[in-house]
Amino acid sequence: MTVEKPVRCFVVVPGAAPGDRVAIAKRGARGLYMTDLDSRTETEQQLQAIVDAMNERIGVGKAEAHAMLYGAVLGWHIRAADSHYWRDLEVTAPL
Repeated sequence: MTVEKPVRCFVVVPGAAPGDRVAIAKRGARGLYMTDLDSRTETEQQLQAIVDAMNERIGVGKAEAHAMLYGAVLGWHIRAADSHYWRDLEVTAPL
C-alpha cells in the first residue's frame, strides 16, 4: 500500500549553519527551499521541536518529514524517501 506524501513539510537541515537550518521540502521536488525561520538563537534540539510542531499543525508526522528530507536531498527513488522505512526502523533523528 502506497501512501501519498504530504505536499510540503518543514525540515531542519543537518549540518547547516545557524540562520540557515530550516527549509521546506516539497513533494517530488529536488532540493530544499530555505526559509528565514531560524533566528540563530535556538539549539538544534529546540529548532527541531519548533519544526515538529509546525509540521504537526499541517498534518505531517516525523516519519513523513524524514522521508521528505531524504527524497528532496538524495532523490525520491531511494528507500529512505518512503515514510514506511522510518516507521519500520522507529528512527526519529535526522541525517
